[in-house]
Amino acid sequence: MDIEHEQAHLEDDLERDLSIGDQQGTEDSEQESDQTESDTESRSKDNEDYKAKYEELQRKEAEREILGLFGDENGYQEVTNWASESLSEDDVNLYNAVMEEGTNQQRLFAARALQAMHKLASLEGNNQTSNATNLPQPKLNAPRAQPSRVGFKTQEDMIKAMSDERYHYDDAYRLQVEQKVAYSNF
Repeated sequence: MDIEHEQAHLEDDLERDLSIGDQQGTEDSEQESDQTESDTESRSKDNEDYKAKYEELQRKEAEREILGLFGDENGYQEVTNWASESLSEDDVNLYNAVMEEGTNQQRLFAARALQAMHKLASLEGNNQTSNATNLPQPKLNAPRAQPSRVGFKTQEDMIKAMSDERYHYDDAYRLQVEQKVAYSNF
């Protein structure tokens, strides 16, 4: 069963259980308060269980999307191995903290940033002739990106640049950002 189907099934179960609980509450209003408290606690526990399952499904969907950025688990492992050897300990610790405790959106952003750093490092590792074939081709009438030898001053500046909508569709802009990432010292 795929995650979306399972998620919809959990939502339906939650709605049904809440509806049944409400009906039982009106039909059994003459029962003692101990029974009512027990029912309330039971429904509360069920709601917490459904919420935990829903959040787990959301997390699995985000993990699948992150792995998709790298092709598969092997591609992701290759990039994380590169990162542990190439990035500073602080950067690795920051990435790990976001992946363990961040929101799904923050985790996806961190994975994209890691992917960009890896891509840029691999482009710089190739000789000039192979770089020319691997670089994205500028769009017609688009200004050419000027090589930048200046890095971002802060990680916040890098995140802001990568969050700009141009990063997703403008090859020249994305190349400028990737070059600045390579020259950053944080």
